[in-house]
Amino acid sequence: MTLNINDAKNVTQATSLAGLTGLSGAATTYSTAALTLQYAIKGLAYAKAQVSGGATPTTDAVTAAAFVALAASQACVFVFCFDSAGAIKVAQGKPQAWTDTSARSVATPFPVLPDTLCPFAYAVIQNGSTGSAWTFGTSNWNATGVGTITPVNVQMLPSAPPETA
Repeated sequence: MTLNINDAKNVTQATSLAGLTGLSGAATTYSTAALTLQYAIKGLAYAKAQVSGGATPTTDAVTAAAFVALAASQACVFVFCFDSAGAIKVAQGKPQAWTDTSARSVATPFPVLPDTLCPFAYAVIQNGSTGSAWTFGTSNWNATGVGTITPVNVQMLPSAPPETA
């Protein structure tokens, strides 16, 4: 199979591993491990400096509204993205009922991202049956009922939505 260079035009992808971390503890911040994060949006190259203890966004990058709170027994995927100015944005997928906590049977769909954002990581957040409503960016990562949050670093989003663990 031959790659046609025209197939690679307008590519949007992270070209370096961001190393998203810090989604734990009594905090609402995040960090990236890479000193310089490189990415492309519609074929144009950009760079972002390392983030340490960055303030987690409180509004959805797609809707510009506050994130939808996860009720007890709900799970959702949150996608971390860059824009062309280097700002970190987060988009929320649709919350899903999460009652099967061991069989990995609940898929959490990715949000539809505009072509002005480059995804670099995502995390599935699970609010267990003992949790109060949990809101991305305002509730602590270790709030009662919230499961372990493991960021997944990506160059672009995979074709299949992640399943809850």
